[in-house]
Amino acid sequence: MRPLACACCAILMALPGNINAQVQSILQPGQRVRVTHHCGTVVECRTDIGAVLGLRADTLMMRRGGLPMAIPLDTFRRLEVSRGKRNHLVRGGAIGLLAGVLLGGLIGGLDGDCTHEWGSLCAAAGAMVVGSVGLVIGLGAGASMTSERWEPVPMRR
Repeated sequence: MRPLACACCAILMALPGNINAQVQSILQPGQRVRVTHHCGTVVECRTDIGAVLGLRADTLMMRRGGLPMAIPLDTFRRLEVSRGKRNHLVRGGAIGLLAGVLLGGLIGGLDGDCTHEWGSLCAAAGAMVVGSVGLVIGLGAGASMTSERWEPVPMRR
C-alpha cells in the first residue's frame, strides 16, 4: 500500500511540471494569449488577454493593458494563442450581393412602368443594379470588420 501511495504522490507532484513544459513549448515571449479562468468562489469568472512575458514553474507572466500580471496555471480553464486577425470581406460581399439581388429583383419585378412582357427583364435589371450596390456595400462592411483567430493550447492536467 505504501509504494502505491508514493507513486500517486510522485505523479501528482509531476503534473504541474508537465503542464508547464507543454505550455512552454507553445508560448513565446511577446505572443498574444487569452486566458479563461475557472469560475469559482476564489477566482472570479473572467478572461484576460495580453502578451506573454514569461513562464515560471506554476505561473504565467503576462502584460495586460500595460501592466504586468502573474496568473497561476491551476486557475486556467482554457488557454488560447492568437493566430492573427482576419477580416470578413468575402462574407460581407456575399451577404450584400444576396440582399441586393433579392431587393433589386423584387423592386424591378413590382415596377409599374414595366409591361408584362418585359416584367422579368425589369426584375433582372433591378437585381443586377441593386445587387452591384449591395456587393460594394457588403465588401466595404466586411473589410472593416475584423476578428481575432484563437487556437487552444492543449493542457492535460
